[in-house]
Amino acid sequence: MPSSSRFPLLLTALLTAASAGPALATYYGDYAIFTRLETSPERAVDTVPTRLLFDTQSWYATSLEEPIVFRDGATIRIFVAGTALPPGCGWPYLVCYSPPPDLHRVVDLGLLPAGEYQLELYVGMPDPDGEPVRQHTAELTVVAGPVLESLPEKPVAGESAAIEVDFGPGYCPHVAPARIFGRRIELPVSFGDCGNVALRSSLPPLAAGLYQVELMADGEVYARREIEVISREPLLRDGRFEVAVEWSTAAGGQGPARLVQPPSADSALFYFFSPANWELMVKVLDGCAINGHFWVYSAASTDVGFSVVVKDLQTGLDFTFANQVGTPAGAINAIDAFTCP
Repeated sequence: MPSSSRFPLLLTALLTAASAGPALATYYGDYAIFTRLETSPERAVDTVPTRLLFDTQSWYATSLEEPIVFRDGATIRIFVAGTALPPGCGWPYLVCYSPPPDLHRVVDLGLLPAGEYQLELYVGMPDPDGEPVRQHTAELTVVAGPVLESLPEKPVAGESAAIEVDFGPGYCPHVAPARIFGRRIELPVSFGDCGNVALRSSLPPLAAGLYQVELMADGEVYARREIEVISREPLLRDGRFEVAVEWSTAAGGQGPARLVQPPSADSALFYFFSPANWELMVKVLDGCAINGHFWVYSAASTDVGFSVVVKDLQTGLDFTFANQVGTPAGAINAIDAFTCP
């Protein structure tokens, strides 16, 4: 038996995408070493750190030293060594250990770009006095992580919205309902095997503000995205002016107008019944340098009744105008709606 306390383990590794499977046995004289090498998470993606798990049994080693990893482009070299039995543990080895100890190590490869990698497992550590033996090679595929998209891009507070998840090839997702933790939205997901899948997950009505959406699997964040939920009443001119619109019909119907799309810095476009049928535009312009006032303009293409309240959130003052049911709406050109500054 070697006298050194450090003895290279003779290892055979199995790279598998499953969490369980038969171990491989390699024999070196009378010494049997059983080793399993697995990836975690099961499906390596470029948005989650990839880890390799060693699971070893040996009648000759008492411990497994911390593996050393070198990455050279698409080649990843892993060096593994073990500590030999203490002095006095001779034949039969079961005098010292029965059964042999279980040895475990986790190698963190970090975030790997999507692509194909060659894993090379070496017995022994890099040593100028000796060449480690390459014991096993395996292929590792890292795929692109999922992509999150908000529908619409900027949801309106209190209205329905959704997150669409583009998983790309190689996924078969099963997503549970979204869970809301303050300003954090968690989408739990589990994976199987299938082709291209794009999944839409509905969100509950949310208050205005910024939210962090995280796609979670096995405690890891596979994708994240920040979404902005905007106020039902758009805010113009850097948030100073709020615009609220209510519509009404001759049949007694009424309700709040909705934004066709997120407003620009000074203009908002509304619909009453259908997003394809635009009804009203309202804008607030800065005329302070010309006449010392903010100007309010409006144009509509409807004879539905509506009322508009433009509120200066800095002073608390309102500018209001309305259209009667059945009357074609006229233009508003109020160049003295609010006093500057």
